[in-house]
Amino acid sequence: DLDHPIDLNHDPLAASLLGPRARPPSPPPQQAAAASKFRLPPPPEAQKQLADAYWANAEEAVPQRFGAAELSGSALTTVVPGKVWVIRQLLTADEALEVRRLGEAAGLLLPNKAAGVEGLR
Repeated sequence: DLDHPIDLNHDPLAASLLGPRARPPSPPPQQAAAASKFRLPPPPEAQKQLADAYWANAEEAVPQRFGAAELSGSALTTVVPGKVWVIRQLLTADEALEVRRLGEAAGLLLPNKAAGVEGLR
């Protein structure tokens, strides 16, 4: 305030902000990181077995398609017009629980009311 300037030598707030400060405490000594142990790749026969299983599945016909032509209007719920929508019954109840379990195991947390989400599924 130019009409009522603060006397920096006698104002307690100015003194606390502009005055000498104590040195911050030194950080605790860091411990050496534990050695990482990398997982070995599976043996070649297991890799071939996995590749064969993958390609056998990839060659099969798609059991269910979710293109615009395959979805009826009653199967969709629009959340944000033209941008976000929900497909009802895309996953079975067991599949949905498994996806939720995997997310929680990976560290995802349930939504909360403070985030503006009720957590309804």
